[in-house]
Amino acid sequence: MCISACSIKTHPNLLTVAESVPEALEYIADLDRKGTVDSVWIMGGAGIYQV
Repeated sequence: MCISACSIKTHPNLLTVAESVPEALEYIADLDRKGTVDSVWIMGGAGIYQV
């Protein structure tokens, strides 16, 4: 699990920011394993779509 060792930042308004796509995917997978994710939105510049 990446939560303590990564740069994931969770804000009070339930927005979570990851530094990279792999980090975000690992975080999402962990939420899915816990059954605590309803939806995921990935936003970013053109670089996000090149990964």
